[in-house]
Amino acid sequence: MRQNGSTACAATSRRATLPDDSLTAPQVMPFLNEAEKHCLTSQMEQLLSRSWSELPKGTIHADLFRDNVLFDHGSISGLIDFYFAGHEVLLFDLCVVINDWCMNTDATLNRQRYHTLLQAYHQVRALTQPEMVELPFMLKSAAMRFWLSRLFDKYLPRQGAMIHAHDPNWFYQMIENYQGNPALCPL
Repeated sequence: MRQNGSTACAATSRRATLPDDSLTAPQVMPFLNEAEKHCLTSQMEQLLSRSWSELPKGTIHADLFRDNVLFDHGSISGLIDFYFAGHEVLLFDLCVVINDWCMNTDATLNRQRYHTLLQAYHQVRALTQPEMVELPFMLKSAAMRFWLSRLFDKYLPRQGAMIHAHDPNWFYQMIENYQGNPALCPL
């Protein structure tokens, strides 16, 4: 998510949930095929119509992929890559984890891992009713954020940036799969 000049200030308050996706989307649009353009346009309309301002907030990592978690003898020993960390909607962090840790190899949700993760999360912090309602939308928002960032890194790389460009298609597939499965019951 690229921020510069005055747009950075406007985007900061929604940084984790939709950092500057509305700014990134038009930049990557010329590189997309018609199906991807339709997906991007319809998802942005849907997600921008949501209001997450009343959802619980706290300190989040916002990039908690498996490759940002260190293990020692099967136990978590540390976290790295706090570039996007901040005070934001807690549900977003959970959705980033679900989108990485609970997926099958075809970018479909692994229901067993999903329910196991939600049950473990619930033992530490129960989701509120509004969070349960917003969970399917936040899952798509998290997938959208990383689809757009990976598209940006692939098609508009910054000169001299040390970024490993990941395949954006994984998150496109995930968004498409979520479209066909709107009722994701948390527990």
